[in-house]
Amino acid sequence: MAIFLKYRGSSMKIGLKKKLSLMLSLVMVTAMVGCSSTDGSTEKGNKETHKVVDTYGRYVDVPKDVETVAILNSGVYDLVCGLGAADKVVGVTDTTKILPNDTEKEIVGTWKEPNVEKILELKPDVVFGYKQYMKAESAKQIEDAGIALVYIDAYKAENMASEISTLGLILGKEEQAKEYLAFLNKYTDIINERLAELPEEEKVNVYWEGYSDYTTVAKGTGGHGVIDLAGGVNIAGNEPVEYPKISDEWVIEKNPNVIVKVASNTEATLGLGVEDDSKAKKLYDTLVSRQGWNQLKAVKNNKTYIISNEIATSPQGSVIGSLYLATWLYPDKFEDIKPEEVHKEMLEKFYGLDGKGIWTYVPNSK
Repeated sequence: MAIFLKYRGSSMKIGLKKKLSLMLSLVMVTAMVGCSSTDGSTEKGNKETHKVVDTYGRYVDVPKDVETVAILNSGVYDLVCGLGAADKVVGVTDTTKILPNDTEKEIVGTWKEPNVEKILELKPDVVFGYKQYMKAESAKQIEDAGIALVYIDAYKAENMASEISTLGLILGKEEQAKEYLAFLNKYTDIINERLAELPEEEKVNVYWEGYSDYTTVAKGTGGHGVIDLAGGVNIAGNEPVEYPKISDEWVIEKNPNVIVKVASNTEATLGLGVEDDSKAKKLYDTLVSRQGWNQLKAVKNNKTYIISNEIATSPQGSVIGSLYLATWLYPDKFEDIKPEEVHKEMLEKFYGLDGKGIWTYVPNSK
């Protein structure tokens, strides 16, 4: 079944201790920035700055009044739009999907290879990037130009709360950040409460495959976080690298109960504005036709799903993707939850969107 949605406009399985830890981190970040605003302010060019802490614990001087930003991370673009600051974005990477109610942006290279020359030409107040892919030379050029370089991942659930708070502070959208977090926590609580007494032996084994064929996820990744929050067991969770390459034989040996394949938005297979699920069906047919996969419990029981990356390991996906997966894993516990309606609520409230999209492909349910 393709789920059609009209709308306007990584894991967050957070137990009580985890949530308290996240909220404490928000308080610490807010307190630190508040102190720097009064006692630690500096001048950077002609702009007064204060210190913020990014995902990697770096203290960065950013202007108090940020007017423009360049974003090398599509997840950060998602959050910036969700916080109501899309008008501050002047540059994005080539694979960033611009929301239909936003204006076109300058392209500043790829997420792995930013076009530093173009970034310097745009003169943003802040550049948001991936630390693991930013070359030292590129980082130095950006910082030497007096531009604040802030590393925000925006795909790992354990960092999501502090990252949203940090973005709110940088962009002057603190209240919006609190509202966004409250929304995420509301549905995270629902999932946690309903799965709180689920015995370990009843948890469902899941194989999660990213855009690249035969590439799965281990602990520390956004996909693992989605599985964890949804109460599943990631069959690759203990692999020694975050994104293991596996084989047909490996999957057959593990024999998962559920398979989830993430569809990239670059192929317009699923996601915002997609009205035809034929590409998703083709992806599904190719997946289940792999050698020996007809033996798998997930295939035999029609428990193989295609999901848009927009609701998989993105900031939206940290809860929406987990809601979808939880309803697939434990339908009896989530009979009253309709993930597509929660997604619609999120899009209307935070993104101001109204349009059509197909977000998942579910076999034999049309």
